[in-house]
Amino acid sequence: MLPGVGRLLVDGEPVGDESEVFRTGFVIDSSHVLTAAHCVRGVDEADASLWLRLLHEREPGDDGPDTGGGGYLLVPLRVAELDESGLDAAVLVVDPRREPRPAVGAERLAACLERVAVPLGIEVSAREGVRAEGFPASTGNPHGRAFSGEISDVRARLAGAWSLELFFDQAAAVSAEGPGGLSGGPVLRKAGPDAAAEEVAVGVVHGFPRGEERWQAQGGTVYASRVADLAGRFTAVADAVARRAQRALAAGGDPPRSGPARSLVELLRADAAITGFRGREKERDQLHAWCGSPAQRSAWLIVGPAGQGKTRLARWLLADRAGAGGWLVALFRGPGDLDRLGTALTVAAHLEHSVLVVVDYAAEHGAASLHPLVEKLAATRAWWRLLLLLARATGDWWTQPSTGVRSMLEEAGTEVRDPELALTALEPTVEGRERAFRAVVAALREPVRLFAENHDLPFVADPPVPSLNREEFGSALMLHIAAACALLPISRPGEDRRGSSPAVIRGADLLGRILDIERDHHWLYQKIGTQTLYRPTEEAFGSLAHGLAGPGNVETAVAAATLAGAANLKEAVPLVRAALGLPEDGPRARQIARWLHDLYPSAEDSDGWLPPLQPDLLGEELVARVIRRAVDDDCDPLTTTLPYRLLQQPVGSPPTDDQVRRMLTVVSRAAQRHALLARLLDGGPSSGGLSESPVLARVPSQVDLTPVEAALPHATTSLLAFAVQLTTHVLDRHIATVRPEHPAEPITYEDAAELARLQNNLAIRLSEVGRRAEALAPATEATNIRRRLAENAPDAYLPNLATSLAVMASVLRGVRGEDAVAAAVEAVEILGILTDRLPEAFGSRFVSGCHLLADLLDGLGRPEEAAEIRGRLAADM
Repeated sequence: MLPGVGRLLVDGEPVGDESEVFRTGFVIDSSHVLTAAHCVRGVDEADASLWLRLLHEREPGDDGPDTGGGGYLLVPLRVAELDESGLDAAVLVVDPRREPRPAVGAERLAACLERVAVPLGIEVSAREGVRAEGFPASTGNPHGRAFSGEISDVRARLAGAWSLELFFDQAAAVSAEGPGGLSGGPVLRKAGPDAAAEEVAVGVVHGFPRGEERWQAQGGTVYASRVADLAGRFTAVADAVARRAQRALAAGGDPPRSGPARSLVELLRADAAITGFRGREKERDQLHAWCGSPAQRSAWLIVGPAGQGKTRLARWLLADRAGAGGWLVALFRGPGDLDRLGTALTVAAHLEHSVLVVVDYAAEHGAASLHPLVEKLAATRAWWRLLLLLARATGDWWTQPSTGVRSMLEEAGTEVRDPELALTALEPTVEGRERAFRAVVAALREPVRLFAENHDLPFVADPPVPSLNREEFGSALMLHIAAACALLPISRPGEDRRGSSPAVIRGADLLGRILDIERDHHWLYQKIGTQTLYRPTEEAFGSLAHGLAGPGNVETAVAAATLAGAANLKEAVPLVRAALGLPEDGPRARQIARWLHDLYPSAEDSDGWLPPLQPDLLGEELVARVIRRAVDDDCDPLTTTLPYRLLQQPVGSPPTDDQVRRMLTVVSRAAQRHALLARLLDGGPSSGGLSESPVLARVPSQVDLTPVEAALPHATTSLLAFAVQLTTHVLDRHIATVRPEHPAEPITYEDAAELARLQNNLAIRLSEVGRRAEALAPATEATNIRRRLAENAPDAYLPNLATSLAVMASVLRGVRGEDAVAAAVEAVEILGILTDRLPEAFGSRFVSGCHLLADLLDGLGRPEEAAEIRGRLAADM
């Protein structure tokens, strides 16, 4: 018997009564019980109780009344709502006028009932195996009885209402007319295929029809009200269904945190939510208005550099909508969430709830991974489907016509908000930063004090406000880091920070200090003054953690986990072995891999088996530190640093495709702040972008780097040469894949479209590095392919053709001016047609095309024509 299923007593019926009038009810939340209406007929003004057996264990240190460990609790109830029509169901509510037995307070009783509540589900189909639990008197068991059977029909008609028709052959053996007393009990089915999956109630037993129709229930046939129908009748049932769906959406979410933080970094993560959400009033108002828009389907992209608070803003919106009522919210973590999300969307459609889905790391997920999510959202009947995507920058993953996420959304009938919501500095003024600094210090003061106390670190409760003139302190993360460092003025005993003036702090210095504290007080030492290692670190690393090289070895291991990750222990072991140069035999790599797995416990599916150091900015800074140390201190060439070692794992255990893609993504992100990493990627000035990157040369040929290429930001300076090399690499692989043996054979539309996309990107990126003559060939090839595609499928490929024509015009600019104008004219003509059809989707592109054409005409000495174009644009504004 489930803990939340109990015997329903009415009219003062004593617990020990052995009469034939047994009834059943079950808890659905902290104050409501569900049963059949005929079980409480005529007693809606009288007292009722639920005799509830509690099977959960008594909590440690609990000195209150024993309501656990198999004991019983008599819960006082009164009838809240009932439907005596075909639904035959009633909702009972805890009666505060009477005291439960044994005596417990209202708060404790609510907590107890919440723990044993039976979750509700609405999806059900015929031939499914189910159970019914209840208190039939004829079984002679006052402690309840369960019957197993299957659903015969999910849309059986009974007394004018849809009902579940069930068959329990065991029930026929107990009573030829059906086991009286099952009424009001739950019809339970597994919520998933796993044997350990939770059971959800999909119905409430009638037992059998009343009056002259009673013969229909003879033998093992039993009828039940469908929870799907009850949710539309009873508010408490709808709320319970929604709560269960929301819990399912949150499964695998943030791990619970209690007690002092084990590491300082824990306090800086967005999911820690230690500091209250502040700032971003403008963006907050915009998101509020978006959620209230009449659009049935809508999507919005938030972009901004690392540390600007994209995740904090999105998590605030999730919490805000979840608390508003009538919403289901979810943080999409990857393809593993699709089934869970699909079930919740079905619930939302049935309850007429709105749905908000946030996709963090949208660029890293890429178009291919997000396509199933878009399809899932488009297929549901749920009212509002709002999709909020977070990324550092736009790229082909978003903008590419027909294959980008934006195109997918628009084809699914989704309104895509323009422009993207771009997050700039959280606090643009020094005065604003100082106010924010004080607020962050106040929020971090107590958790940082506890951390300092546990690690014997000096703590300054009211630190002076440092100089925050530098622009980097406009970001939310850097203000948090500055506050944490101010509260902890030194990172190790004996360190002298008295000479440090608050007027000269730099963000890079503070990032380094946070990494020092994390290394010394979380990864390495139990007592730093005596160099006493934490026992798990000692057991995992052994001599590798000792001596001058010890801290570097530990940092390298954490950097490897951050850089490449692993889906399981089997992938993690060769990663550790390659990072630290360990022999293949011996348990050391396995021990370190397990240590890394336990270092930052996380339930986020997207974090994998080796969760990275987060926030991301800190993880990327650690990777850069490890690589820089190898070059500067150890005088190693770049081609022997950590990324190369991970790519050169021993034969038989090479890095997986996902690990390679993640490595290149992390290094690409860090390279936008560290010139050394840009040189690592593109080979430095000697390469000039002419030869393949030394990193790419080590990537196994079968690894598809398309997601990495598509995620490269459109606007970048540090990655220009690498962008050329990566696009060339992906293009060569694509050509070899689609035309391996017979180059003349036709290829599919999809393969041709991808070939054109890559040729187009190569032309753009060659132009950006000043190699415009070389850009002409791929630009021409892309235009020719897209012209053929547009002739056969204009609706799908005309936008792509316009893009290629614009690129062709830019490449020909100043070289073959008349040809450039001709290409720009054709692009504008196409965009004009598309804008007439879908102005919101193509209006901005049409304007950009007109400006390009006007600039080209100016360059050819035709200013009158250029002025006419600009005048028409101004008149239309």
